[in-house]
Amino acid sequence: MVFQGKWCDEVKAGDAFGDSLTVTETRLVLAAGMYFASAAT
Repeated sequence: MVFQGKWCDEVKAGDAFGDSLTVTETRLVLAAGMYFASAAT
């Protein structure tokens, strides 16, 4: 997954930009598993 960004000289005050990511149940379960696995070590 690659998010597109802008360099600091490409934006000015008031500009708006962004990307979106759909959070599915699968992503939540995977993220929780990674979190708890790293917390256990």
